[in-house]
Amino acid sequence: MKSNLLISLVICLFSILTVSAKSDFTADGIEYTILSDRENCVEVAIGYSYKGDLVVPVKVANEADGKEYTVVGIGVNAFSYTAGQLKSVALPSTLEYIADKAFRGARGLVSMEIPSGLQTIGESAFNGCTKLPAFTVAEGNKYFSAKDGVLFNKDQTKLLIYPMAKEGEEYTIPDGVTELEKNAFENVTLLKKIVFDKDLTVIGDYAFNNCNNLKTLDFSELNIKSLGVSAFHACKMLTELDFSKSTFPSVGKSLFYNNNNLVKLWLPATVTEFGEYAFNGLKSLEELHMQAEKPAQFTTVGSTFYPINNELTTLYVPKGCKDAYAADPAYAGFFKDIVEEDITTGIHAALSSAKAGITVSNGKIQFSSTAKNIHIYNMSGNEVLRLPAASVVNVSSLSKGVYVATAVVDGKSVSAKVCIGGF
Repeated sequence: MKSNLLISLVICLFSILTVSAKSDFTADGIEYTILSDRENCVEVAIGYSYKGDLVVPVKVANEADGKEYTVVGIGVNAFSYTAGQLKSVALPSTLEYIADKAFRGARGLVSMEIPSGLQTIGESAFNGCTKLPAFTVAEGNKYFSAKDGVLFNKDQTKLLIYPMAKEGEEYTIPDGVTELEKNAFENVTLLKKIVFDKDLTVIGDYAFNNCNNLKTLDFSELNIKSLGVSAFHACKMLTELDFSKSTFPSVGKSLFYNNNNLVKLWLPATVTEFGEYAFNGLKSLEELHMQAEKPAQFTTVGSTFYPINNELTTLYVPKGCKDAYAADPAYAGFFKDIVEEDITTGIHAALSSAKAGITVSNGKIQFSSTAKNIHIYNMSGNEVLRLPAASVVNVSSLSKGVYVATAVVDGKSVSAKVCIGGF
């Protein structure tokens, strides 16, 4: 019975692979699939014998039907089975898309120019291209750009793909980048440190997955508003992650999975839920700093903080919140101790206006002298405004209500509740 089941599974798997590898015709050693929804258009299909320096033409003739077709796409997994033999691929200007995993595992690929007509690149399209040092983008492309070999969208607000073989142990993300795309740094092993632009707010799924030599990622001054699942999976050399000034709402599935050397972790006051396996593998964690007054909960039944070491890890919570955390079954018994601490960011840092030297008049917040590192939070703890320096901040665009302003004035951190709109 078991042998029959095994045979059936093998036949099923073979059928799937056969279907996925199917092409309609071959020309000059390249497999093509005719697109049913595009007249006289084809995409490059899976091929197992692609090698060397390959040139994909603009037009290709099919001897079987006597027609000429325009090449507009690279299909799913098209070059994934080249076993390191493929060195380069010259792509045509007519190419509009590169599908998911198109070059995944093409570990011999040493160059890649994004053609002028390309509009979209699929998920993990270049994952596993271990010898690819840089991307270039053809002149006239309206959707992509490259800087120092790294691939961005056209206006360079999104970092799309960091090439796996790019030289250097440190990388500084350019000013103006607000988002790291899904898989942006996945499997990059040469980097040890990444310096972030202050404008970064979004980190996609698997963004740093398996970056197992990364030692330094400093988010302590950033407001990360969205943090994808498994973003730091298997980042085994990280020792600290500080998201105390961020405002993302959840710790996604497997977010810190196998961060074996992580010692200190700060999570923002806005976190309300934890995904499955979020903390698995944090065997070296000594400090977990939770800034939310209400304990966040796991979204999956049966999920816990296990295997966090309850003989090693101390849980830090806001003042006055220890009893709430200690009584919560999701937290009880999983930590060496629960300790209250002063929270110096967000709404928990509110002081009196008189002490902080902050006043509000005619839609403006005024500091007693020039202030630096200015943050304005709503009463949910979400940052709504940030400025590097000013003595007067125009807040007339904000909805009326109560906010918290924090800043550094005369070298001291100050904060105050402020009322906007006549309250």
